[in-house]
Amino acid sequence: MYKKRNIHHILLDASGSMQTGLDTAIGICEALLERYRAEATREPDTEVLVGFSLFTESLQTLYRDMPPTNAVLPDRDGYPADGDSALYQVFQELVASLETHWLESQAMMPTRVSLHTVTDGIDTASEHTGPAEMLLLVERLKATGEWTFRFHGTDLDSLVSEAIIAIRRRYRLPEEKKLLCQALCDFFNADDHRPASGLIPSPSSE
Repeated sequence: MYKKRNIHHILLDASGSMQTGLDTAIGICEALLERYRAEATREPDTEVLVGFSLFTESLQTLYRDMPPTNAVLPDRDGYPADGDSALYQVFQELVASLETHWLESQAMMPTRVSLHTVTDGIDTASEHTGPAEMLLLVERLKATGEWTFRFHGTDLDSLVSEAIIAIRRRYRLPEEKKLLCQALCDFFNADDHRPASGLIPSPSSE
């Protein structure tokens, strides 16, 4: 009988902008699956479950709640590597689904969720949403202590800058803008999210 559950999900950008880096992205996904297999062996009291999704303009979930020993990636020709990217929209759609699943699982046993997103951070197709909404969603769930988010291959400086610009345009009160922007900077300045260029400076209240 398992005492707790860890749900891991990999979200891979398979849009046209990823063509040149697709082999590297697939390698990252393979390494993650190996990590989950080792975790299942190392923690026999924990039910380790894995999911895998691709996205371009839309989300395609290939499997969810798979034991890591059974989880495999598609063949190399199974990745579109074409079309636009709706990163922000797809990310929020997937997180909404995972959050519902997490709440249901929590009713049965302690459950943690990790979402690893492999992307270059380019979005050309999202409508009615953007980086601010995506990153604030991350911050809300991260605050529960049960969710972990990782971004691989993304220009995080650019992503956070876009989010801060969006927040400053949307919110009118200087103090409200400052708090929201600071939350994003605090999140991405954590050791496990820090961009290669170093710390993101704290925002002003302008």
